[in-house]
Parts: sequence; C-alpha cells; structure tokens
Amino acid sequence: MGPVKFSATIFGREVKILREEDWLQVLQIDGRRLLSGGIISIDLIDQIKNVPYALGWVGLGGSGCPSSPFILSFPKKAEARLDEPDHTGCSGIEIIHSSDNVVFYEEGLVGDVLRTWTWTPELGFSQFARVAGPTDGIGWDELRSHALSHPKEILEGAEFFNIVAMLLDEKLASYADTTRGIGTIEYRAGLAIATSCMQGIGRACELGAQITVADINARALFIAFKRADQPLEIFPLESEWTDPARSELESWAAELFPLFSSNRPDPFDHGGETILPRSTSPSSQMEEEVLRVFDLITIAGALKSRGVDAGLAKEIQKALMDAGAHMVLPVDAKVAMLFSPSSVDNVVPHLVELFWPGSQTANYAVALADDGTYRTPVREDGVVDGLAADGKVSRVHRIELRR
Repeated sequence: MGPVKFSATIFGREVKILREEDWLQVLQIDGRRLLSGGIISIDLIDQIKNVPYALGWVGLGGSGCPSSPFILSFPKKAEARLDEPDHTGCSGIEIIHSSDNVVFYEEGLVGDVLRTWTWTPELGFSQFARVAGPTDGIGWDELRSHALSHPKEILEGAEFFNIVAMLLDEKLASYADTTRGIGTIEYRAGLAIATSCMQGIGRACELGAQITVADINARALFIAFKRADQPLEIFPLESEWTDPARSELESWAAELFPLFSSNRPDPFDHGGETILPRSTSPSSQMEEEVLRVFDLITIAGALKSRGVDAGLAKEIQKALMDAGAHMVLPVDAKVAMLFSPSSVDNVVPHLVELFWPGSQTANYAVALADDGTYRTPVREDGVVDGLAADGKVSRVHRIELRR
C-alpha cells in the first residue's frame, strides 16, 4: 500500500485514505478496505438522529466529470457503513442537509430525466426520478444584473428556454450538450457572451462547443454551435445577426476551429453525402496539407487575422453567403475548394481573391451537377464565372480551384 494521504480518528474510528497507485486511492476504516477510486476526499462530518456520518467524494478530479458522493455512517456498536448513490453519469449534484436526511439532487438541463437520492441512517439511499423543467426566476433581468455566470443557466430560465426552443427546434438537444461542460458568460457593451464546451476531460472543445450571444437591450438571442465532424450550426441565419453579435461570433470561431483540425471531417463528405467519388479525391499528400476546416462564418475572421482589410473580408464573406456557400477548405497555396448548394456565379472571383490576393486567375474548376454528371469549364482568361454555361449544371455542389 502506498503513502497515506489522509488519516483521522472520526467518532472513534480510524479513517485513512491511501494512495495505491498514481491514479488510484483507497479508503480504509479500522483497517478494512471499503472504497477505491481515482481521488477520494471527505468534506463534511455531522450527525443525523444521533448517528454520526461523513460525506465524501470519489472521482477522477480535474475538469472532467464531477466526482460521485458517498456517505460513511458510524452506528453505535456496529461496523462503519458505506452508502453510495447510483451516480454513474456526468452530472453535477446539489446537496441539502436537514435534521432527518441528506438529499442529493442531480443537476441537468430542461427536459433531462434527473434523479434525486435521499439518505437516512436507517435505509441508506433511496431514489426517485423527475423531469427537469425551466425556472421562472431566470430571465432578462438576471442578465441585466450580470447574475448568470454559466451558459447552461440560460437554458434553465423559462423565458430563455422558450426562445431557444423556437430557434433550434430539433437541434435543441445537440446544442444543449455543448452547454454542459466548462463555460463562462462575459458581459460587455450590452451583450452577454456565453461560451462553453462539451463535458469531458479538459475543456473538451474539440468534441463540441457553442456561443450564445444575448443582446440585452434588443432582447434577442443568437446561437451557434459545432459538434465534432459536423458543420457549424447558426441560429437565426447569420444575415439576421446584429453586427456586434456577428463580431463576437467571428472571434469565437477563429479561435475555436483550429481545435477541430485533428478530427476534421473528410473534405469529400458533406452532410452525409459524398461530393466526389474517392477516385477523384486529392492525393493523401494533399489531404495532409488541409490545415483547417473553415465553416463559412470563420472566413472574415481568418482573413482579418492574415492582415486582409476588414472591409474586403466582409465583402468576400457576404458574397459567399449570398451564394449559399456552406464550407471552404484552404488546401495549400495552389488549391481551394468551395461547397455550395446553389449557383456560384460571381463567387469564384471572390474565392480567388480570398486565397490569392491580387490575382484574377484560376485555371481549373470542377462542378458536380444535379444529375451527377461533371462539367469542367476552363476559360482562357481564368475568370470562372459561368459554370452553368452549358445549361446542364443547374446547381453547383462543389468547386475546386487550382493554380
């Protein structure tokens, strides 16, 4: 057995916490091994109905899932007892002590099935479940007073929950998951900017992340979130965001998206649909050169970070948005790809400017038509703005530009 981390005599019993391995600790009572886990601690010692007890926690620690509680009780003329609730998830727990019992409330979001455990010295833990509902006391006034500090609190408020549910519809659950981990709310210039990551080890932003911008004066919510290997979701449409809210979104996205580079989606899959057959995909070497996946909203921020004039960056972004573009992947200095569900007339020149400032040349392009056929229009002057010129390409799904 390893070194002793904690040792005390509690109500006449010898209680020790020992380190067995680097990541494993053991709880002993009077030499008996009762519990083992990552990190074990004892936080509170009290009595209920003249029965002494100690409340403790066991878990991995850090910023991952919260630890799980346990209770040691010390009845007279009997061995110490260990009781643990069936807390196997990743939820936090609120604890309320009374003269008769200790009640553990599982924390969660609106719509979650949450458990409550009641502990008494006689029966140990008993459990029942409930469905979490929104709280009436959380709304715009709480944002005005800067009373909220975590994004999940926005979902807990009935006033906000109704707005979010209408905005996101079937995407609500996916968004809610990105509010469960580490997060903050910052207040500036009449905005509340709430950002968070999925629950997991560390910030877990590479698994999923979200930004919710609340315009307190306009009483409007703007939401964007991204799950790993899925495109950025924006509600309402980005064109409906106010300029201050959009600026926060761009800054958030520019900082976040490099985290997804190791788990980026296959550049030739979009929304579950294969854009091009594998035989026409770039070489593995080229795929390795894909440094970052840009969802559309990141373009302006990325350009500005490269020193491109902010006004020009906005113009390029707007042109791509107007064409309904979904995703742009900068591959290297010679290749750029655009995914779009609509005609991209007048967009290619902007892409050329995006990746090759000062140039008007793009000498290679591929378009996938609705009927699955391919067209390869090449213009000697290099200005590719007529991909539907033959009348058969009614909708462009993908363009690849090369120099």
